[in-house]
Amino acid sequence: MLLVEPAVFVKTTRRRRGDKVYECLSLVEASERVTGAGRAQLRGLLDAGDPYGEVRDARHAKETLRGIYDINAPDVGAATVNQLAADLQDPGLPPEINRLGRTLWTWRHQIANRRTARVANAAAEAANNPIERVKRAAFGY
Repeated sequence: MLLVEPAVFVKTTRRRRGDKVYECLSLVEASERVTGAGRAQLRGLLDAGDPYGEVRDARHAKETLRGIYDINAPDVGAATVNQLAADLQDPGLPPEINRLGRTLWTWRHQIANRRTARVANAAAEAANNPIERVKRAAFGY
């Protein structure tokens, strides 16, 4: 499963106190969990601290990507992934969003297969986590 964190699109140099974009990061979560007042606050903060609309574009890309997993028809999901991957590579968008578009384009078949099979890699990741912890703990020995 492909997960996109909103902080991926915010450059590290912008994540500081007093920055309006930094203040709105707590509101840049799943759209279904943001209240009406939260949406208004998010719009106000983005208007004040995101003059070029980069964070707004990134949030829209994230929400569109999340919406793909709500599509039940595999052929529609695959077509949507292809279209989104192509749209996100528009030269007028920020480079971080272009990179997301290239990544989606690279993995589009796997994402479409996930729509068909309805299988996730959660079990494999759960088994891999303790192995990685032991590996990290033993690194110095």
